[in-house]
Amino acid sequence: MELKGFIKTSLIEYPGKIVSVAFVGGCNFRCPFCQNPDLVLNSQSLPSISEKEIIDHLLSKRKWLDGLVISRRPLSGKNYRKVAGIVDEKLFRKVKESVKILSSSNIDYELRTTVVPGLIDQEDVISIARGAEGVRKYVLQQFVPKVTLDKQYEKIEPYSKDKLEEMREKIADYVESCEIRGV
Repeated sequence: MELKGFIKTSLIEYPGKIVSVAFVGGCNFRCPFCQNPDLVLNSQSLPSISEKEIIDHLLSKRKWLDGLVISRRPLSGKNYRKVAGIVDEKLFRKVKESVKILSSSNIDYELRTTVVPGLIDQEDVISIARGAEGVRKYVLQQFVPKVTLDKQYEKIEPYSKDKLEEMREKIADYVESCEIRGV
C-alpha cells in the first residue's frame, strides 16, 4: 500500500474524534465525483509518505489523537460498478467481501456513500442499505461540486438537506446508525 497523502489532524473524517488521515495513491476506482483526482490519476507524480513518518507522527501526538483513518473510499449497490468505474467482477467481489468482514468484526468503522444527483438516487441508497443490512454506522455524505475527477460534476447541484433526511428515514430499518454529513 503506497501512501500519497497525509493530513496530520482532522475533525471531519471521524466525527467526534481527532485523527490523522493517510490517503492511498493509485486508486483503481474512477468515481467521477472523486475530490482527490491527483491521487487517482497522477499518484506516481506525488511524493510518497513513509510509514515511518506516519508512525512517528502518531507516536508523538498519541496523547491528542484518537486514531488513524486510511482513506480509499467506496461501497456497493446496484449502480456501484458504474459509479466507481469497476469492470472487474473480482474487484467488485473483494469490495463486498471487505464490507462483510468489517461488519462482523469488532473494528470501529463506517460505510459512507457520497450521494451524487444523477448517479445515486433514493432507490440506490435503499439498495445499498439493504445490501449492507446490519452495518453499525452508515453515512450519507453530501456531494460537494468542487475539484472533481470529471469536471462536469462541478456543475451539479447537490441534494437538499431535506432530501437527504428523507433518504435517511427510508433506510433506518436496515442499518444501526445512519447520519448525514456535509450539509
